[in-house]
This record gives sequence, structure tokens and C-alpha cells, in this order.
Amino acid sequence: RTMGSMRRSVTRAIEIIKETANEIDAASESTKSKNVSLSVSETDILLDGMKLLFKSSDYDEQTRLLTLSPPYWGRPQIQKFFSCNEWQARRAIELRSSFGILAKITNFSGNPPIDPTLLDEIEVFFQDDAISRQTSNKKEVIHINKQPTPIRYMTMTVGQAYTIFLKNLEARNSLCTVSKTVFYSCRPKWVKILTPHDVCACIFHENYEFLIKV
Repeated sequence: RTMGSMRRSVTRAIEIIKETANEIDAASESTKSKNVSLSVSETDILLDGMKLLFKSSDYDEQTRLLTLSPPYWGRPQIQKFFSCNEWQARRAIELRSSFGILAKITNFSGNPPIDPTLLDEIEVFFQDDAISRQTSNKKEVIHINKQPTPIRYMTMTVGQAYTIFLKNLEARNSLCTVSKTVFYSCRPKWVKILTPHDVCACIFHENYEFLIKV
């Protein structure tokens, strides 16, 4: 009696599995008729091409391309897949939810937005040893977020540093640009323009310097 009930249960389970399999096959057939089926290699080629297009686009176009990501993706997933920054991912989500996919970015302020990564690059550029030097006085520090930071003094004018920065952008074929005013405003607080007279310039020491140069 027990074996008979088990056989009936197994038979019923097999029938349910077959019915479910038929329903899945029917659903897959309807899906294939609507969408083009792609192989794994073809999908990888499309994704690689999309990533290449993203890297070769400017900042605003990159944000537009990010709106093509799945709607259930959050900011971390978009950042990880496209290797973009946090601000681009967040702005793309807002743009897609407000205006849809591939919506154009409108700057109501009249000024184009500046890439946050470019601002970070300018800050690092000001701290380069070729642009500024660290003070030799250990007491000359400024506290940033309660952390002592040594003061640096520029070895050239802001205009000269700005020219070098633009040449660096042109050398790597960057589409980014920045005005001199914005470049100056991105100078860190601990990088000073006026250099104190802390080097001896008497005739004896200057003569040694001239001999070294010769």
C-alpha cells in the first residue's frame, strides 16, 4: 500500500514537471520571436564596444550612455561596470528617472559642468614637485580636517603652471578643458603663491651656483 501511494506521488510529480517544462518552452519561444538571440561571444563584443565608446566620449556623453544601464542597477553597479565616478553614476540615474534613456543634459546655469576627476587632477598637479616645493620649516603647517599638512610654495606663476597643465591635457588628447579662473580656484589651501625669502642670495653663494651651472 505504501509503495502504491509513493508511485502515484512520483507519477504526479513527473506530470507537474512536464507541464512546467512545456510552459517554459512556450515562454522561451515567444521571447525568441520578439528579441534577437545572441551568442555569448556576440554579447561580449557588444559590451566591449559599449565600454570603448564610453571611454572615448566626453563627460556629458558618458553620463548619457550610463542611462542605458538596466533600470534596477544602483550606483555601485554602474560604477563597477563602466569604471566611472560616483557623480556620473548618480547623475545618470537622476537623468534617466526624470527624462528617460539617452536624454540630453541641460545646463540651466549656462556654464558646462566640470568633471570632478579633472578637479582632483588639478589639485594633484599643484602638489607636483615641478610646480611647488614643500617648505623646509617643520612648523609651517596647515590643519586640514584636523590633520597637519605641510605648506608648499609654488616655484612658478599661476599662468605658467596653467600653460603646463593645458599642454599635458593636449599631450594625452584629452577632451577636457578648464579656464584659468577655475584652475586658480582649485589650488589647494596649503599651496601658497608667494614664496618667502628663505634662501641666501649673497654673492658668495650665488657664485657657487653660477659655477655649478657652468
